Parts: sequence; structure tokens; C-alpha cells
Amino acid sequence: SEMCIRDRIKLLPYQIDVAFRVLNELGHRALLADEVGLGKTVEAGIVLKEYVARSLAERILILTPAPLAKQWQGEMLEKFDLEFRTPLDRDFRGFSRENFVISSLDTAKQTKNAAQICSRVWDALVVDEAHRLRNASTVAYRFVASIPKKYFLLLTATPIQNSVFDLYNLANLLKPGIFGTRREFTEKFVADSRGRHLKNTQELKTLLKRIMIR
Repeated sequence: SEMCIRDRIKLLPYQIDVAFRVLNELGHRALLADEVGLGKTVEAGIVLKEYVARSLAERILILTPAPLAKQWQGEMLEKFDLEFRTPLDRDFRGFSRENFVISSLDTAKQTKNAAQICSRVWDALVVDEAHRLRNASTVAYRFVASIPKKYFLLLTATPIQNSVFDLYNLANLLKPGIFGTRREFTEKFVADSRGRHLKNTQELKTLLKRIMIR
């Protein structure tokens, strides 16, 4: 599918490399944590285009902050020829009937919409600005965790904002149990009660390479 994309968009080598790592090394579940402006949307688009080209994805859900939903919709169409619907479209038929959907996380987690979303299995789920899910006790976190999905991408430039427990929660969302229980993670990697200082950092980095690209 790289040929399908090439005449629409200039792909940078690292973007292709990121996509192939997601597809071939990370078990289709990854945290893309590039710096701001380095094209995480494009990287996700390459992965999604590849899934569609390989007939691996017929249902795709992308959750974004509200101001970015239409932007994502435009980029997926212009750069990757992937036609997504949003709840803002006049002809939107609902989350249980549309197969390529981009929605704000706030709209998606509303009770009626969440019920429709969770009533079916999505081949791929993408969450942009995923640091908003860093608190595991929020409705948004529990909602995203409960969505039935095969492939799963989280995109954020800031996987750690307040403490290393932010990273633990995001990792646990992607691959439950990768760091063990919160208590096990704390004993092994956290050097203070607030999660501001780490220990055994080399081992932590090795584990992170199984889920995170930055």
C-alpha cells in the first residue's frame, strides 16, 4: 500500500520505520510518543492504510480531542484515501452502523454512544492526545479500556506529565499486565512515593521498547 500513498504524500523514512515496527514488532499495540509536530497522525495513517490494504481492518475507530476530529478526517481522506465519518456529518448513521469513525472522546464516552461502540469489535482503535487517559480512575480511561478492539494505538507527545504512574496506566491500557500490578511496578521501578524518581531505568527502558516508539 506504500505505492497507493506515495503520490499523495511525501513519507519520511522514520515514519515508514515507525509504521513497520507497529506492524511487525510490537504486536499491533503501541504508544507513539514522538515530539510534537513530528507527524504521529501520518504514522497512524500509514498503519491504518496498511491494515486496510491487507484486509486486516474493516472497522476503525479514531478518538481525538473535539477540535481535532475534522482535521483527522481531512488528513485521512487527503493523504490516505480513507473515508471516515464523524458524528458531526449530516449523514452519520451512528456508531453501531458506521465502520470508519472519527469522534471526539467526549462524544464517544456519552452513555448512549459508548453502548453502541462497545457492542461491536473494532479492528483498530486509535486514541490521539492519549495523555488525557493517564488517570486510570476516570470514566474516559475505563471506557477506552472496555472498547472491544484487536489493534490499538495511543498517540501522545507527553506520556509522562506528573509522574511515572501516568506511563504505567497508559502501558496497562495497551497491554494489561506488561508491568505487573501497580504494587510490583512501584517496588521495581519507583524510587519515591510520588512517582517522580525512577530506579532500574535500563530494565524499564527495555520493557518500554515492547510498547513505545519515540
